[in-house]
Amino acid sequence: MPLSDDVLSQFGPAAAVRVHTLGEEYQPPATLVADLTAPQALAVPPGSPYSIADVLAHVVFWQETWLATIEERATPDTGKRQNADWPDVTADEWSPLFEQFLNGLERAWSLADQSEAELSRVLDDGKTVGQLLLHLVQHNNYHFGQIALLRQMQNLWPPAGSDDTWEEPLHA
Repeated sequence: MPLSDDVLSQFGPAAAVRVHTLGEEYQPPATLVADLTAPQALAVPPGSPYSIADVLAHVVFWQETWLATIEERATPDTGKRQNADWPDVTADEWSPLFEQFLNGLERAWSLADQSEAELSRVLDDGKTVGQLLLHLVQHNNYHFGQIALLRQMQNLWPPAGSDDTWEEPLHA
């Protein structure tokens, strides 16, 4: 069951963005993908419908869409393309995609640090800036759980620089 907007608003967008970015109780999102090569990121493990790059491209698509909405810029034009929020990623696009993700996190951090009046500003879809930032964090966290699992499926766990020792599967 998703958390209500009331519960989320009590937590606050600034705190949510910080926890998401810094990874208080889990690997920070940047750590989960920073050490991956393009071939690792593009690999689709047996039993998975997508690669880490696919998931990150989806995250970036929505992160950019929601940040553009908050910043009152044009959102990505998808036309009528089915699954436009799951763009294909090539090996040459992997590093720029990761950089775009990091830049988006920095923008989200800055936006979350705005005044209460700005966070309460109502957007065209009826959500406030704060609510949309919280939605962005929830969406990213959901998909970064998938990325952690995809890394484990490829025997790419733990991430470089991590002290996480989850090396043996629970069920062999």
